Amino acid sequence: MNYGTWNVHGIRGKMEEITLDLGKLKMDVIGLTETKRKGTGSEIVGGCVHLYSGVSRDRRTERGVSILIKKIFKKRNNELGSSEREHNS
Repeated sequence: MNYGTWNVHGIRGKMEEITLDLGKLKMDVIGLTETKRKGTGSEIVGGCVHLYSGVSRDRRTERGVSILIKKIFKKRNNELGSSEREHNS
C-alpha cells in the first residue's frame, strides 16, 4: 500500500486533477490538507472514496482535511474493522 500527503491550498475545482495524480503517482491513500471545504461527509470521486472534514457551513472557508482512498481498499478496510471488533469483543 502506498500513501502520502498533499497540501492542496483549496480543493474546489481540483478533484479531477488530484484523482488523476493519485493514479500517476501509484498512491492508494492520500491525506489532503488545507482543503478549505465546508462541512463533513463522504463521496465517491472517480475510483476513490473521499472522506472530508472542514469548518461549519456558516463560516468562511479555511483549514480542512480530507482523505482519498482507492475504492478497492474500502472492502478490505471494512473486513479489517469487523475482524478487529471480533477480537476486541
